[in-house]
Amino acid sequence: MKEVTVIIPYLRDHLIEGCVKAAIKNAGIPCDQFQVIAKRSDTLSHGLPEREDNILRIVEAVNRIIEGSESRCVLSICDDQIPQPGYLKYALEAMETLPGGWGAVYCTDPDGLMGPVLIDRRMITEFLNGYFLHPGYTHCCSDLELYERLTASGRFVKAPKSVIVHNCCFADNTIEKDWVHERSYDPVRRATDHVLLNKRRAQEWGKYPDRKPVPKICIGLPTSGITKTDTTGCLMDLAVAIKEKYGSYKKIIACGTVEQARNLIVDEFLKTDCTHLLFVDWDATFPEKSGEVLENADKPIIGCNAAKKRSGDPVVERNIEGEPLNYIKHDIEQTDFVGMHVTMIQREVFGKMPWPWFEQTVIKEKRVVVGEDLSFCRKAHKVYESEVWVHNRLSMEVGHIAEEVKTLIPHIKKQIEDTKKDVYINELRKLKEGLK
Repeated sequence: MKEVTVIIPYLRDHLIEGCVKAAIKNAGIPCDQFQVIAKRSDTLSHGLPEREDNILRIVEAVNRIIEGSESRCVLSICDDQIPQPGYLKYALEAMETLPGGWGAVYCTDPDGLMGPVLIDRRMITEFLNGYFLHPGYTHCCSDLELYERLTASGRFVKAPKSVIVHNCCFADNTIEKDWVHERSYDPVRRATDHVLLNKRRAQEWGKYPDRKPVPKICIGLPTSGITKTDTTGCLMDLAVAIKEKYGSYKKIIACGTVEQARNLIVDEFLKTDCTHLLFVDWDATFPEKSGEVLENADKPIIGCNAAKKRSGDPVVERNIEGEPLNYIKHDIEQTDFVGMHVTMIQREVFGKMPWPWFEQTVIKEKRVVVGEDLSFCRKAHKVYESEVWVHNRLSMEVGHIAEEVKTLIPHIKKQIEDTKKDVYINELRKLKEGLK
């Protein structure tokens, strides 16, 4: 994985070549530590005046590229900017001076404008509500908001030696005279931008209409060294679906006893910037949409109910109220625990709990060994107040590979038949009462 991704969204073909060449040549760090992505801002027009329309298209392109990037840091520059020698080297050196060695660094613009920003992607998740540049602005305030919020974060520093200058040439190579001062500003749209900026500032940014950070899903596969062929096929489809939906994914495989493997996976997961860990067992079958469906439920711990290998009975039978799970009426239901067969856990859950997260529990007086998944859920729910949920609808499409693939379909069919009988009996009772 590259340390830095340099992003160059562009609209002007006559400028991009010089910008890209300078970005590569003048980085000042080994070429295997960074990559340069130049992408035309080719999103559809928003029907605004040309300048405003171009700004919004660039903002959208930058945010989209950052979401799909897997590097630790990103630096966005415009097609009319020329990075000077050592610009990345000096910016990274400045970042090392911040607490923990991560945050945001402003490069220097000799023209006195706000320079490009080198930013650790954790800043986008933890301080910027998932946006690098907020797309609500159509004129001039997206960079003003960015500067203000980064300054307030306490993880911001300027890098005087990291210089990126403007290339002020037209397509015919003539110089743009007094280009900084003669830009055409639409006073109405400029005022609208400042109204939005003041409103968002007054509402502490994230409380004003915004979106949650883009989820980043890590797939965790605990195994003893064997993975079923059908499971491997499901994993490949799952990875493709997650990457198409969210732009990227990570996968961690760990061997050992099941509790050892799960703890190793969580250890590695917490070293990434991923927001969700999706556990998948080595003998599970599941649809490719599983990651998206579980993430959309937005619960701290949510998993699929699985059929037991021998009996075919469901692992989880009752909800938190003690009632049987109802696959007909409820897509999801809260429970006391869920197996880790196909289960998604939000990052914050592990932050509340000490290591080891997964361990078998021995109840001596009952001569019982409680599995690592049940112990984890009980501890997360009762001690650390993290809700546990079962996704009934997705559970219908999940299998448990034994001699054959065990599913919950027979159990659900019986529930449907029992429901029909109950409805019939109730209707018959009402009819008899009416005849009286």
